[in-house]
Amino acid sequence: MIELYNKRDLEPERWGVTNYPRTVNHEDMGDLGLTDQEVDDLVALLAAFTDQNLLKIPEGNIFPQVPLGVPQTEERKAFFLTKRRHDLTVPRRPGGN
Repeated sequence: MIELYNKRDLEPERWGVTNYPRTVNHEDMGDLGLTDQEVDDLVALLAAFTDQNLLKIPEGNIFPQVPLGVPQTEERKAFFLTKRRHDLTVPRRPGGN
């Protein structure tokens, strides 16, 4: 995508024709003027933000495995539902609970 936004307007034959030409932003994207090194740097930065666990998902699975020790949804709900909550609709006395 970075390459597309960087050179779309400079090399239109490379990217083909869009079916929705009125939606193409030519003011902010399409000719960013980035060097090849800057493109490589941006790709490396985005790779650093990529959760590597998502890259290890076996084919056919939609979601990654939950690591051992992470509580299930029901356990989390039980933890939070058993906590005492203050009734915020009742005014409190100064210095009282």
